Amino acid sequence: MTIIELYQQHGIPFATEGHHHCRNGWVQTHCPFCHEDNFKLGYNLTSGRFNCMGCGSHDTRETLARLLHTTVDRVPWVGRDKRSPPPRKTPRKRAYTPPLGPIAFPTGTGPLKPIHRQYLEERDFDPDELVRIWQIQGIGHSRTDWAWRILIPVLNAEKVVVNYQARDITDRAPNRYRSLEDELAPVPIKQTLYGIQYARADRVLIVEGPTKVWRLGKGAVCTYGTQVTAEQRTLLRRWPNRFILFDGNAPGRRAARDLAAELGADGGHVEVLRVSDLPDDPGDWRESDAGELMNLLGFNNPVGDRTHSPLD
Repeated sequence: MTIIELYQQHGIPFATEGHHHCRNGWVQTHCPFCHEDNFKLGYNLTSGRFNCMGCGSHDTRETLARLLHTTVDRVPWVGRDKRSPPPRKTPRKRAYTPPLGPIAFPTGTGPLKPIHRQYLEERDFDPDELVRIWQIQGIGHSRTDWAWRILIPVLNAEKVVVNYQARDITDRAPNRYRSLEDELAPVPIKQTLYGIQYARADRVLIVEGPTKVWRLGKGAVCTYGTQVTAEQRTLLRRWPNRFILFDGNAPGRRAARDLAAELGADGGHVEVLRVSDLPDDPGDWRESDAGELMNLLGFNNPVGDRTHSPLD
């Protein structure tokens, strides 16, 4: 059964042309992880993999299970060859072998070029400050999908680079964000929290993406989208005070409530923040507004201050 036959059989809306999210070789539908009706979830007809323009790549069988409202073990086989479906295998967690030596950045990585600086300045970021604090670099011309991106190193709590993301600056790439493949990284991207190297011991502010961490500053960490993995939740449980500031749209609010319920089951203080009169995306805030929130939450207080409700 092909993906299009599956969608037709189950009445799932899809698009291969005529929508601005359509591109050659992909079948677009609504993302069950983002919960937005905008055809951002694409199925690649060559690789058989799913990728959402909003929240990134997802396991094929898990995604089909969500689309079909069933369990993974009941998902039908999907492919181009109807004659010989492969045998089903019991999903198991892949064992990752860290690469030897330092991570190699994509070809073309180097200091920010004028086009990278312009992209950041138009969004009210200081490129030199981002280089100094977050060690970002630019990727220039390349024959790969890494071309013309801002490279964002991902560090662990010990300030060792364990992965990286790269943000497209052309707004023409199928994937706005790309990460190092799991098998090539010391730590898969969804087992990390961006910004953890600057986190306080007593509280943390959880946001969706790296640019929001840049805007809010030290003390914020991101989960690379609203889908938070078990490994990320384990990392987040180390803080006694956790504040969640996902985007203010409906999917962001829903995901924030779900994450708060999961983290709150283990005790400690968990709070979902709602900020009125500001853009839904914290990355679009003015620096003064971001600083005011961080002050209000106590991130600029002495580390020994463990007040559980800084908003009270």
